[in-house]
Amino acid sequence: MITLENRHTFLRRIIFFANSLRHNPFPRRLLNDNASLSSI
Repeated sequence: MITLENRHTFLRRIIFFANSLRHNPFPRRLLNDNASLSSI
């Protein structure tokens, strides 16, 4: 069972991860490379 505190930190971790992906071009470039490889 997940407590409210754990859920709160879990959501904050997801939001932080999403923000880091949005502001950091390196993971986005990796995602684009994976998309281009899968499109082949």
